Order: sequence, then structure tokens, then C-alpha cells
Amino acid sequence: MSDIPVEILAGASPERIACRPLPPYSPSSIAFLADLSKALLSRPELRRYPDIAAFAFWCRKANLRRLAGAFGKAGHRLGRGLALHIAPSNVPVNFAFSFAFGLLAGNANIVRVPGAAHPQVAVICEEIERLFSLPEHADIAAMNALIRYPRNDDVTAALSRACHARVLWGGDGTIAHLRAMPTQARCVDIAFADRYSLCVMAAEAVLTASEPQLRGWPKGFTTMCFSWIRTLARRRI
Repeated sequence: MSDIPVEILAGASPERIACRPLPPYSPSSIAFLADLSKALLSRPELRRYPDIAAFAFWCRKANLRRLAGAFGKAGHRLGRGLALHIAPSNVPVNFAFSFAFGLLAGNANIVRVPGAAHPQVAVICEEIERLFSLPEHADIAAMNALIRYPRNDDVTAALSRACHARVLWGGDGTIAHLRAMPTQARCVDIAFADRYSLCVMAAEAVLTASEPQLRGWPKGFTTMCFSWIRTLARRRI
């Protein structure tokens, strides 16, 4: 994969990824994400980007330990190996959640971040790259790469052939196109294709709600959707 024309935003080159699976919720993975949480929560831009704040709050150490406790020992498990994540371009912080899911599942990860110029992507990748440069996170840095490249089937196909799992986000057509690419015989695909979100609200509750309540409901609905996605990822990665 030495000729792949990709921009490395954080971590190792794709062809130099250290593919050594870890146990789910390994101490090194939790320590890295907890440090990322602290770093993001201290950023002055946080007030402008509530989606970054939501991600940072989710990956704080107390929450990760709670998730690890809920997961339990589950026998002697390891990650599948190297996971490729194709993140959607319309949700800026989705790539960070996908990366965290793969890391907590014990995998090495190659994450294709959105090509759109989302400022949230720059903020998160900047902090990830800074943490990757620290000696205490050198092992995690060697196992992960956050990259960006224009839509290119040759690049995606080369990455797909090298991976043991893929996390695919996109519409039905995109998922079908990606699934047609050759992969290793034991490669597992987890696809999040077209979905529809519905909300049923009582008219009386809407009419009697205060302005702050009305503004808060969409945020709560978004949080519920992310919780549902995380549940699926924990079950299937």
C-alpha cells in the first residue's frame, strides 16, 4: 500500500500500522480516550461545537469504566485485528465515535475522516495527533491512522484487502458499492446504511413546554440516536 495517495491527519501510515489486537476495553485504550476527553473539554472552541462536547463527555474515564463493567469479562477475547472505518461526510464527529468503538473493541484502526472541511474534524484530529506524540500513548499511536483522501475506489479497495473488519457508514448505494470490493475471507462488515428516525410527540406537551425545553428536545433526540448506534456497534464489532 506504499503508493496510496492519502493525507495522514494523525497516527501511523496505513502500510505501517502495528496490527496487534488488544482485549476489549484495554487499560491503554481507556487511558488514551480519557486523555482525549480532557484535552477536548479544555479547548476554548468547545462552546461553539456541542457535538465535540458530547463526544468528549462520552469518552471520559468514568463513563468508559462504566461501559467496561457492563461489558464484563466475556471470556478471553481480543479484537479482530485491523478495522477500516469509512465515516460519513454529513456528520462531522461521527468518525471520532467510530474510531473510539474500534479502539475499545481491541482493534487497530484506519479511519477515513470526512472530506468536507468541518472545523470539528480539525479540532479532534489535532488533539489526537498531539496525544499520539506522547510516549505514554506510543503503542496506541502505532496501531491507528486517521486519514483523508478523495473518493477513490483503488485506495479503498487496497485498504479493504488489508483489513479484518470494516465499519461502513453511508446510504444503501454506497454500502452496496463498498461491499462489492474484495476483502479477506474472514473479514466482517458492519454497515450503517439508510435509516429513518421518528419521533412522536404529544401536542399538549409541546404547547405547554417552555422555550428552553423546546430547544433541549432535539439535543436529547440526537443523544438517544447515538446511544442506539453505540449499542449496535458493541454487539457486532
